[in-house]
Amino acid sequence: MEKTQPARPSRLRPDKRRAILDGAARVFMRDGFGLAGIDEIVAEAGVSKRTLYAHFPSKEALFGALVEELCESLLTPLRETGIRHRDARETLIDLGRMFLDVILSPEGIQLYRVVIAEAPRFPELGRVFYEFGARAGSRASVRLHQREDRGKGV
Repeated sequence: MEKTQPARPSRLRPDKRRAILDGAARVFMRDGFGLAGIDEIVAEAGVSKRTLYAHFPSKEALFGALVEELCESLLTPLRETGIRHRDARETLIDLGRMFLDVILSPEGIQLYRVVIAEAPRFPELGRVFYEFGARAGSRASVRLHQREDRGKGV
């Protein structure tokens, strides 16, 4: 019988991933995808190219991960809302206002501008932006409404 090797712990460190994403955010938001260079990103993140590529196989993958994370963080207030109204209309109005606050925030506008500018060169980015942006917001509002209906015995 062949002896199996114990699983090696991953050498990928969450703190390095965080530094890479933070550095990439600064560079991508400042320069856009096309002008952002890997050398600038690693300098901004304080990591080596080897470390960056261990976490993200390409500049496109890094950009996609960053957009996914930014959309997720921008939509967190919608998912964690404590809205509890008797009336579905009031709930939808409040959700709409919260959604506008998110997409019209400086970060939301900046992210939208970068995505739109880069979409012709990086078409997959539009899908990621939709999946983690508008679609995720819609799902959050549906789940909230369903919870409220269950609480009312509907």
